[in-house]
Amino acid sequence: MPPGKENQYLKDVQLLYFSKAIAPAHLFAFGTCLGFGQADVDSIQYKHPRASYHACHDLLVKWRNKYGPGATVTRLMDVFFAAHQNAPESIYENNIWNALKK
Repeated sequence: MPPGKENQYLKDVQLLYFSKAIAPAHLFAFGTCLGFGQADVDSIQYKHPRASYHACHDLLVKWRNKYGPGATVTRLMDVFFAAHQNAPESIYENNIWNALKK
């Protein structure tokens, strides 16, 4: 992780970059790692039936709003690590690194 980003609060544009690191087909697995239940993920998917990357972005926005100032790059990296451990197919690792560079 680039220095100085660890405790940075996630801005909208950063969430947009990180949303591309989530595999839309595995939104529930990633949502579980974020701490959401089936109903939360279902409501987001229902809102975006044909725009799955928008659903990934909305999921991250909902997570950030839930944690407020605690929604930092470090905390999100912990979530990506948990997702990788539990469901490696739910994330695109290269896109995580690309998002960190921005």
